[in-house]
Amino acid sequence: MLGTTIEGDSIEPDISLEEGKGESCMALVKKYAVMFEPFEEDGLEYVKEGCGAMWTDKSPIKTFDTKEQAEVEMKKWNTGIVVEYGYEND
Repeated sequence: MLGTTIEGDSIEPDISLEEGKGESCMALVKKYAVMFEPFEEDGLEYVKEGCGAMWTDKSPIKTFDTKEQAEVEMKKWNTGIVVEYGYEND
């Protein structure tokens, strides 16, 4: 059975086993992203999908399944940092 638990300011998904199946009915996978600072005045910006010269505000953020994959991308940027981006259903 799926639901949510609200404690304080955080909302946590409840993940439990389906009756009689013995396996999880939903798995959440942590995603990572890379941020960089293009100019000191602009602050941090996410690395996005595609060619950097062609990014728009609607370009999707490039996400990674592992921290190691994100670190490879981070090394391409002088001011790059790896951040936890959120969770995605597996």
